[in-house]
Amino acid sequence: MIKYAVIIIGGGPAGAMCGIGLQRAGISTCIFDKAAFPRDKLCGGLLTKKTVDMIQHHCPEIKPEEYVVEETNSVAFYYQNEPIIHFSTRIPLYLTERTLLDDSLIKLYRNLGGTVFENETIRAHQIDPGSRTIHLDTGTYHYEVLIGAYGCRSLLARLHSIDPDHSFCVEGTADKVSAEKTVTIYFGHVRSGYGWDFPKKDHSTVGTLEETKGDRISGSFFRDIIKKDMHSIRGALIPSGRKVALKKLRQNVLLVGDAAGFTDPVTGEGIYYALLSGKIAAESVQEAIRNGNEKYLDDYLQKVRTIRKNIRDANFLKKILYHPLVLKHFMHFIRRHRSFALFYVEEMVSQYKYGYKDFLFRYLRRRFIKGERWG
Repeated sequence: MIKYAVIIIGGGPAGAMCGIGLQRAGISTCIFDKAAFPRDKLCGGLLTKKTVDMIQHHCPEIKPEEYVVEETNSVAFYYQNEPIIHFSTRIPLYLTERTLLDDSLIKLYRNLGGTVFENETIRAHQIDPGSRTIHLDTGTYHYEVLIGAYGCRSLLARLHSIDPDHSFCVEGTADKVSAEKTVTIYFGHVRSGYGWDFPKKDHSTVGTLEETKGDRISGSFFRDIIKKDMHSIRGALIPSGRKVALKKLRQNVLLVGDAAGFTDPVTGEGIYYALLSGKIAAESVQEAIRNGNEKYLDDYLQKVRTIRKNIRDANFLKKILYHPLVLKHFMHFIRRHRSFALFYVEEMVSQYKYGYKDFLFRYLRRRFIKGERWG
């Protein structure tokens, strides 16, 4: 039997960040991943300032040029193929390829002494929670703490009778036809979601995010709105923003990133929450070990309360915002109030300076009481 203090299932940003934190603390870990690194991953690849800042702070060994392939300050919003607003931000937006980002994190994890088992898909029947073991063809692995960082699979959720809820993403690549570097968001064509066109070095990543599996809608979006030759079109699940019943987990089982439902339901951003929850999970394990108890889950749930609250508030806003009538009027409001679009992208999307519950109040206060301006 091979023993580790912590076994992490999934080597994406959440699992890698958790492993990095634990390895730095001298806690033995391993990561199981169903693929081999470097590996491709369906993802728009938009990185915000808060995400890049987190990587630089907690993983200073990784330089941005290792994973950032493009940087831009240009943003455009469309509504049903009609241009609404095109503006420049003071805070840049960054674009990555997940092949590069994930591999950079895994390399750091390995350099810190972490072990990665690649091409290893773990299934529910192979996990024995009672004996804290995982039985694979390659051997039996024992853990004290099990971290689920496997994305939208239902692996540990099924073992604990948790029913996660997901949205659907369809994505492809298009040849770059100009040197334009504008992050473009399309509203009003996809149900309860949006479409995007993100510029990379020699191509664009184009996709849609919606609540239901919508091959027909995505197909017409690519054909009628984007009007580019698309390659490698694929689909994947991402969290919808609805609350995942994490309290049902055993005390020594934690879910991070997409597995925990940690994705912003308004923007679809998941990498930031993946990194943040992975970091918090590592801290919770360290704290429980330091205090000589096994209240890993209790401490973790306490620490991610702010994440869960912001996602809950964002999900409430999403239900209102994406109502067809509301969205139409909101787009016209954005066209007349450029400062609001800048405030949202710079203060909320790029930095999360405020929570979704109070960002509108903050905007009104700073704009009309303090007289601050954007743009």
